[in-house]
Amino acid sequence: MNAAHIWRVAAREVTARWVLIPAAVLIAALAMVAVRSLDVGKGGADGMINGTWGATLVISVIVGMSLLGEELSNGRLSFYFTRPFGPSAIFGGKMLGGAALALIIQAVAIACVGLALPAVAWMGSTLASRGLAEVVGARVLATFACVVLGMAVGVALKSRTRWFVVDLACATTVAVIATWVVLHVTRDLALGRRGDLLLPAGYDGRVTVLEIGALAVAVAGLAVATARALARGRTDRERAHAALSTTLWPIVVPAATALLVVTMFWF
Repeated sequence: MNAAHIWRVAAREVTARWVLIPAAVLIAALAMVAVRSLDVGKGGADGMINGTWGATLVISVIVGMSLLGEELSNGRLSFYFTRPFGPSAIFGGKMLGGAALALIIQAVAIACVGLALPAVAWMGSTLASRGLAEVVGARVLATFACVVLGMAVGVALKSRTRWFVVDLACATTVAVIATWVVLHVTRDLALGRRGDLLLPAGYDGRVTVLEIGALAVAVAGLAVATARALARGRTDRERAHAALSTTLWPIVVPAATALLVVTMFWF
């Protein structure tokens, strides 16, 4: 893998979408004005910051979808393959460029909302009590996961093959498991903070390990599957989609099952 090629691909992807950055600044400024007009009470920072972060993750998925699926469907991927770029360099550059854009948008939005919040909103905030490295690390991993997820979704949607049925069934299974895990853990945390449930020592640390571990597996699985789809399929939509599905789900479905078992017996 040539690092110079990765940087060239990443720079091209960022340049092609530079307009997203001033648009993000404008929207974040408007959000800042809106937040200042709200009466945010004690501990309200968590809801505002997490809501903003969730919105930027959706944007990260959309950015990711624009990186690969559209070019695969209209044949523009041949631009890269006619140059001395290997599939791994193309994938790495696209992922790096998309993640850089998504992180810039996220940083601008969260900074503006955070600055607009009154000091009282940070009192009793869970975010304020967590370490900076822990919070930033989890969010960077989540952003990379969303960008690569968008790339995978773009391939699946734009390819229009029968593998989409397999994707839908497996994605539904993983989504149900992930939803149950999140609801189970957040319910216990809420009950513990109210004093209605006695949580074991180190429970918050377990949650952090579970969160970062799940995100790391998601990023790795999606990255491997999407990179293999690009390497095997190149400009062929059906081959790319087949490679994506046959690589992704044998990784993600067992990992989701393991997550369910760990949550049931460790939490």
